[in-house]
Amino acid sequence: MDKKTKITYKSDLGEILFAVSSPFWVSEIKGASGLPVDVAVSAGYKQQGGSISSQTVKQRTLTINGSILRSVAVNRRKMLDVMAPLHKGTLTVEQNGESWYLEVYPTQAPDFDDGEGAQAFQFSAVAPFPYWRTTATARTMVGGLQALFKTPFYTGGKWYISKYSDTYLTNVRNTGNVKIPIKAVFKAVTDCTEPELYHVGDHTYIRILGTLYAGQAITVNTAYGQRRATLTDKDGTTSDAFHRLDIDSDLELGLDPGDNILRYTARSNREGLQLYVVAEEGVVNGL
Repeated sequence: MDKKTKITYKSDLGEILFAVSSPFWVSEIKGASGLPVDVAVSAGYKQQGGSISSQTVKQRTLTINGSILRSVAVNRRKMLDVMAPLHKGTLTVEQNGESWYLEVYPTQAPDFDDGEGAQAFQFSAVAPFPYWRTTATARTMVGGLQALFKTPFYTGGKWYISKYSDTYLTNVRNTGNVKIPIKAVFKAVTDCTEPELYHVGDHTYIRILGTLYAGQAITVNTAYGQRRATLTDKDGTTSDAFHRLDIDSDLELGLDPGDNILRYTARSNREGLQLYVVAEEGVVNGL
């Protein structure tokens, strides 16, 4: 950890900042870059070597070594309180103008050396989802009415409060090296039937069955463990809309590393549909 790096651990019990200006300092994070992969290999009769039958990225194990530099008794108690077992934490690393995080669960509460003055500690945790995710998210309009009205504004001449995006294809770029799940938001400006988001490169889609009435929106989340479809009515009430998904909709649809060409359409009144994609700006396999 250099002097410009900031590391934050946050749980429902509090927050700890590790930085040059803080009494808490991290000297080493083991496991921040290495990522274990289980590779299953099978071999047929008289086959030379083997064939890969499956690959699975395993959970990430972290070991954090550091020191408490000042007010040792008080800050030792704070670490034990905030980094307690059975409480999920978020570990965020800020460096080189970027911010990345992992959701972690303690496997060993902070263990301290005895003695006077500064005290060294060690803390271990596991991240079930092993990839580092950026804290920044991007919202990309795939199609529909784009707002143009801004304040302050000039009242003279010709100006527009919105503009219709009539392009069928939109490129959304994933700057990371891991596929990113998305939230696809289908919003009806006017009534439209069977709106659809299509990933041109993967030949997969998410399609909403039936009519989406003016003012309604359906949000489809493709993140593992959070996969769902939620209807938001024009009065703000929400309800489950999983039954509104076409049976062949791909609930693993996401953004592959690099360029992703997305297309939107509807069986009727495509012009009445506003569709945008929300995703983290990057996911990487190590720092």
